[in-house]
Amino acid sequence: MNAYSRPQDVALPTLSPEWVRRWIEQTQDLVILLDAQDGIAGVIQNGSFATADVLHWMGQALRAIVSIDTQPKVRPLLENDVARADADTRWRHLNLLGFAGNTIPVLMRYMRLNGPQGPARVLCCRDLRGEETRNNRFIQAQQELETSHQSLRANLTALELEMQRLRSQAVTVDQLVARIKQASFAQVIEETHQSLQRRCLQSLLNESAGDHDRAAALAHCTRQEWADLVLSLGLR
Repeated sequence: MNAYSRPQDVALPTLSPEWVRRWIEQTQDLVILLDAQDGIAGVIQNGSFATADVLHWMGQALRAIVSIDTQPKVRPLLENDVARADADTRWRHLNLLGFAGNTIPVLMRYMRLNGPQGPARVLCCRDLRGEETRNNRFIQAQQELETSHQSLRANLTALELEMQRLRSQAVTVDQLVARIKQASFAQVIEETHQSLQRRCLQSLLNESAGDHDRAAALAHCTRQEWADLVLSLGLR
């Protein structure tokens, strides 16, 4: 912590307890005063913490009001007095436990201040709930964006498959058109006629359950005529 001196001709204000309290309320989210046994002797806050939570902390040991996963940080926190010149001034992340068991994430720094009535052990705390909410919203936005990207990739894959299918059909149609252009009109008519005949005979054969004699009767032709048609059209 850096300390600066002012010119002697500038009068400094008297730091009364009420002045100090108001200064803390305006500059810190939460200040916890500790007794010699690391118990909560007092709490000063800026109004963002619930009264039930603050009253719940009073009189308890510091380790009792933080989550189990952050309890190991309590001892290193209290061993690092940031008021010393050689101290590590970094904040430590701990989770306070509210009256209802809710978790309140905070950043903490410990300092020991000497005053006319003896030393005061102070924990300065920064409320991280607003930052946590922003982080959660950011994570949610990332997840929604990833979901949108996955949906977009799936749609693009489906679109590519559909385009491939359409291109394949287009090739088939192009080949048919080229064939029609190359063939004579009479040839096209003949192939169409044979195709219709083939479909009709196949339908009669299906209706006759594969019985060629019955199919010939349905076609009103002799068995030999039927056999010739079947052979010429490549039916079985």
